[in-house]
Amino acid sequence: MTAVLLFLVIFFGVPVVCWVAVRAARDMDARGETGWRYGLLVLCLPPVGLIAWLAARSRRPLADPRTGDSVQT
Repeated sequence: MTAVLLFLVIFFGVPVVCWVAVRAARDMDARGETGWRYGLLVLCLPPVGLIAWLAARSRRPLADPRTGDSVQT
């Protein structure tokens, strides 16, 4: 049972954390911040990095490419 659980965590958990790290980095790059910092934080410390990314995301709205105005998503 323990081996199956470990396999599931590695097989599903690691790719999900990597995907979220890439998503965080790209999102913060689009918001004008250095995205690699948030991606690395999410990759190394997933719970802390996810909370930091969500907090930073809410403080920095995404700019509308057509008008340049801030758009809250």
